[in-house]
Amino acid sequence: MTQVLRFPRPITPLLLLVVWASTAAAQETDDRHLWLASSPAVEAGPVASMGGPNLVLDDGGAEDGIGLNDGGSLLWFNRFTPPAGDFPMRLLSVDVLFPLTGNFPVGSVFDVFVWSDADGNPANGATLVGSRTGNTVSVLDAFQTVSLSTPFTISTGGDVLIGLRTTGPAGHFPAAQDQTATQGRSWAGFGAGADVTPPTLPTATFGTIDSFGLPGNWLIRGTYTTEGVATESGPNGVSELRVAPNPVATQGTAVVRVATAQAVRVSLYDALGREVRVLLDRTLSSGQEAHIGFRTDDLPAGVYVVRATGSDVSLVERVAVVR
Repeated sequence: MTQVLRFPRPITPLLLLVVWASTAAAQETDDRHLWLASSPAVEAGPVASMGGPNLVLDDGGAEDGIGLNDGGSLLWFNRFTPPAGDFPMRLLSVDVLFPLTGNFPVGSVFDVFVWSDADGNPANGATLVGSRTGNTVSVLDAFQTVSLSTPFTISTGGDVLIGLRTTGPAGHFPAAQDQTATQGRSWAGFGAGADVTPPTLPTATFGTIDSFGLPGNWLIRGTYTTEGVATESGPNGVSELRVAPNPVATQGTAVVRVATAQAVRVSLYDALGREVRVLLDRTLSSGQEAHIGFRTDDLPAGVYVVRATGSDVSLVERVAVVR
């Protein structure tokens, strides 16, 4: 049976456009092709994320939803190229919009995957950075935020691939698409490789959605920060400090890793710069990662600073204490 990507609304023959996949991968998969049909524009709601996403391809409007006509697993992701000076970075959250007309209702399950790709071509494969599986749709026609309680650290420069895998029966169209001005950076994959965890890049049928005759941008966004990640490199990677959850109510965890062996002191400071408590004061070996639990239920709500200092590293991470 031929597997196709298509849009959700029933259409008349005059609105039907059949487009044969042009990628080499698609040509190897038994005449797979795509169907395109128009549907009314749906404007996205406000983004609910930490300070607003800084990895964005779309214009905020979802003109269509795309899915597999016979059902199955669809991998859809955006290829972002952050400034070279922003590496290493930490990905804090992923924002995604699901269309109202996509037959992918609230409560549906989706998985998030993030890869780094040094050569700018996902068809050659990419390195998995992290995943968050088993998420559920909480809202339609507006962006929902998937917060990464433990942010994904991306150390090497190049591209960052942020994608979703959605699985469902025939007639579900979860992938919202902005068609105003394609960036040529939104990709789709299905068939063998899409249904395993993590997905295998490339999947059996794979390419930009433009190459499938469906130019546009997925409404997938990311928010990253360069704070709390040192730029010093060592034989075991970069030095790093992160805190989760953030904000924190009663108990948090600080994670510190240093690229070279040294004595490290990790302390929590209040907004006036006073040391509230010492979280760690010992020697860490090269590449060692220390997980330090700390309580905040006895602290007033507000913004605090976790600082890790050593002989050649100084890392700072802000954390909000809430009640």
